[in-house]
Amino acid sequence: MSCSLDVPIQYCYILANNGTVYNAGPSSTNTTFENLVWNVGSSVNVTIGPKDTVYCSIRDDRYQTVSEGPGPCRIVVDRVTIYHKGLWTVFYGEAGTDVYRNSTFEVQVTGDIYAGAIPVLAYEGEELIMSCPAGTAIRYCYIIAPNGTVYNIDPCSVSRIAGGGVATINEYPFSAALLTNRGSGAYVQTCGGSIITANAILSAASCFHVNGVLNPATWWRARVGSTNANSGGTIYIINRITAHENFSPTTYVNDIAVLRTHLNIGLTPNLTAVANIAGGGYTYAVNQEVFAIGWGVTSNSNPMPSEQLQVAQVWLINQQTCQNRHSDTGFTVNDNMICAGWLDVGVRGQCAGDVGSPLLDSNGAVIGVFSRAQGCADLFYPDINTRVSAYTRWIIAAALV
Repeated sequence: MSCSLDVPIQYCYILANNGTVYNAGPSSTNTTFENLVWNVGSSVNVTIGPKDTVYCSIRDDRYQTVSEGPGPCRIVVDRVTIYHKGLWTVFYGEAGTDVYRNSTFEVQVTGDIYAGAIPVLAYEGEELIMSCPAGTAIRYCYIIAPNGTVYNIDPCSVSRIAGGGVATINEYPFSAALLTNRGSGAYVQTCGGSIITANAILSAASCFHVNGVLNPATWWRARVGSTNANSGGTIYIINRITAHENFSPTTYVNDIAVLRTHLNIGLTPNLTAVANIAGGGYTYAVNQEVFAIGWGVTSNSNPMPSEQLQVAQVWLINQQTCQNRHSDTGFTVNDNMICAGWLDVGVRGQCAGDVGSPLLDSNGAVIGVFSRAQGCADLFYPDINTRVSAYTRWIIAAALV
C-alpha cells in the first residue's frame, strides 16, 4: 500500500482482516520474500531481498532484531537451533526511491533437534535449574520438554523484570517512558506508554489519577528514543491527558488514556516510531504467546524499577479462569480486559511501574495496555490488561482530535 498522493497526508491506517490496525508512513508498500530452510547445527550467512537495498532491518519470530543497518538484507547465524524457526519480518528501503517496504518470510528448521542434548530426569512440580558452562563459546542454551516446548536460557542473563530480559529501544522504538513529578520536584519514570501518532501516546488512565482526580498535564513528561527510563532520548512536554470518560479508579473498568505532546515527536527509524494497534476485529486466543515490555519493578523483593527497558514472554489466559482466580480478591474481570502471565508458574509478568506499557502479539502489535497486577508476576493471579481492540475507535478519536 502507498499513501503517497498529491494531497497532504499526515496519517495512513491499514485495517487487516484479523482486525489489526497498521500505521503506514507517507510512502510504504509490501513485497514477498522467499522462505528459508536451515539445518540444526549449521551456520548461516545469507543475503536476501533486492541487491540495491540501502537500508534493512530483520526481526525473528520472537520480534528480536537480528540485523539492521545500511546495505542489503543479510542474516548471519553462528549455529542454527530449533529456536530460529517461525515467521520473520523485514523492513527495507530501495535505492533511488523514498519507498520503504515490509515483508515476511518463513524460516523452517530441519534435522535432529535433540542432537548433542544432555538427558535430564525431572518430575512434574519439581524446580529444574540449569546453567550453561562458563568460559566456553556457547551462544544458545535451551531445554526441550517432552511435549516439544522449548525453554531458552541465556547464559549471560542479569537480574530481569519479572523473569524477562533486557531489551533496547531499537527493538521497541514506539516505547515511551512516562515521567511525573506529582506536582513538584524532579520528573521520574512512573508509567509506560506507546507512541501511536507523532503527538499521541497510548497509556492507562490509572496512571494519571490520584484519589479519583485526573492529574494536570503539567505533572507529566514523556521520554522517547531511549532504552533507559531516566536518561537519554528526548523528553516531550505533555499538554493534554484524555482518560476514558467512564474510567473507574476502583474497578479499573475502561482503564485507558491518550496523552498529547506539546510538540510533534521526531520519528526516526529504529529509535522513535509509531506502533500498530489491535483493531476492533482482532482475535485473541487462549495460550497465545505475547510479550510484555516496560521499565517496572523487577520482583516482589526488589521495589526499585528497572532503569533499562525489559521484555518478558508470557501467554494469554482463559477469560473464565482469570475471572475465577481473581474472584477471591473481590476484583471483577470484564470482557474489555485480557489476562496474561505464566499460570501456576509465575516468574514472568508485569509489575508496578509497568502500568500503561503495551502487551504485544508476536507481530509487535499493541493488543493490551497493562492495568493492574496482584503482586508481581504472581503464579496464581494473572496480570490484567485493557483489551485494546475494544477501544480502537476511542483511541483513534482521542489521538487525532
